[in-house]
Amino acid sequence: MNTFFRTCSLIVLCCTAAAAGDLCRIDEGPCTATAGGMTMTFDIAPKPVRAMRELIFSVSLREHGRRVEDASVTIDLTMPGMVMGRNVVALQHRAEGRYGGKGVIVRCPTGKPTWKATVAASRRSRTATADFLFEVH
Repeated sequence: MNTFFRTCSLIVLCCTAAAAGDLCRIDEGPCTATAGGMTMTFDIAPKPVRAMRELIFSVSLREHGRRVEDASVTIDLTMPGMVMGRNVVALQHRAEGRYGGKGVIVRCPTGKPTWKATVAASRRSRTATADFLFEVH
């Protein structure tokens, strides 16, 4: 194995281990985080979440207990410690503060399962972001 792949593997192992305590158990249900005064609930269907299949991403937004229905929402999918190319899913408002969109999580050539979804919700010249670490089968 050449030096580049050994280095990348070590970085992925380091990052995955450090993030293990913050892992969103997406196969068990949605995960919630608060950022910039917004509560963001993130989910993926169908479950279990698998690579190389069309997935439905959803985010529900609330601010001060009220549904947020006028945000621009994206999900940036990355793998900690690896460059997997740009993979951004734009979500559309569906109803009552729920946003949805379709996308695919690519298969990692090293077989590592941990991915990060950075949810960005922009409105009124502000952007709130929250990171969700989760595993893909």
